[in-house]
Amino acid sequence: MARLAAVTKQSRHGVLVRTGCLLDAPRCRSAGTHDSGTYLAVQPCDARRRPDGPAIRVGPILSRDDAEAVVSWLAEGELDAGALVPRLHPTTY
Repeated sequence: MARLAAVTKQSRHGVLVRTGCLLDAPRCRSAGTHDSGTYLAVQPCDARRRPDGPAIRVGPILSRDDAEAVVSWLAEGELDAGALVPRLHPTTY
């Protein structure tokens, strides 16, 4: 999360919102130690922070390598889902 926060702060228009699980999934309801990763929804926006394209779903982020791949992708600023490494399964909402 620290790396994602840092790359977001470097973006002129970036906003990072962190929340608990928004899925109705067993892992959200249990206190178990299993972690199926972190997921992101990245919304391209204009200079006024108004949506300027569909949200891009990214994840699961399971390792430091995954996190670094996402950080690099965000830092490029293009938000092209096709440029993200395939293991992060980008799809749009």
